[in-house]
Amino acid sequence: MRKLRRPMALGLFVLMLVSFFPALTGPVLAADPVIKSVYIERTDNEVLETVSGVIEINGSGLQDVMVNVFTTGGGGGKILGTQ
Repeated sequence: MRKLRRPMALGLFVLMLVSFFPALTGPVLAADPVIKSVYIERTDNEVLETVSGVIEINGSGLQDVMVNVFTTGGGGGKILGTQ
C-alpha cells in the first residue's frame, strides 16, 4: 500500500502544479457549431401580450442545427425551422 501512495501523491502533485500554469496545458477548442452571439427582441402590445419576437443566433457551423426555444409564458418548447 505504501508503494502505491507515493506514485499517486507524486502524480497528483504534478497535476496540481501543471494546473497552476495554464501555458503548460493544451488549448480547449469547442466542436462545431460555435455560437458567437445571441440577440433576442420581443414586442408587446398594451396588455403585455407578445405580438412578435426575433431571435438571431450568430456563429459558425450553424447550418442545419436544431435550436430548441423554451418560453416562460407556459407555451412550452418549440424547435425552430419546423412547423
